[in-house]
Amino acid sequence: MTILTQALADILTKNMSLTTERILLIYDRESELSSILADAYLEVFTSLENLSYAIDFHAHTSEQIIERMFSLPPESIVILVQSTNFRLSEFRIRLELFNKNINCVEHNHLGYIPSEQFDTFTDALRYRGSFYQRAYAHLKPRIELSKEITVEGEYGAILRFGPMEAPRPNIGDYSEMPHRG
Repeated sequence: MTILTQALADILTKNMSLTTERILLIYDRESELSSILADAYLEVFTSLENLSYAIDFHAHTSEQIIERMFSLPPESIVILVQSTNFRLSEFRIRLELFNKNINCVEHNHLGYIPSEQFDTFTDALRYRGSFYQRAYAHLKPRIELSKEITVEGEYGAILRFGPMEAPRPNIGDYSEMPHRG
């Protein structure tokens, strides 16, 4: 398994706690990165025992795609791999899916990422739950004691944050969320 396919498998199995849900991949091939990502998801699907489906966005009407999404049972997962941003409804499709208890993983605006940044994009998808937990445990008491945090960039730019809110972990674990998307 490549780094990318492992990262995508981890998104489904670790972040989304995939068990027996159905998965629907909706993708386009209008950019190199969306094609790479779609192919990697399709490779992941071959190793899953779940019922998984893939739809090329441009081979179907918006109505057909919406019908297919909303015919999924609750707790299913819809994955959107988009070179720009699919226009499927007047409002945000993720919210409509959320309201129907269908989870969503979205990769949008892939067409704007230059090829020299593909490796960085792939690396950013990797699951690092234990690192995030350690970083949170390390930073939490410091944030709780701080009135303001100042970050100085390499070239002298300064960002100030404060007053500080109570820290909350964002470690990629959605297992206890009512909706994981």
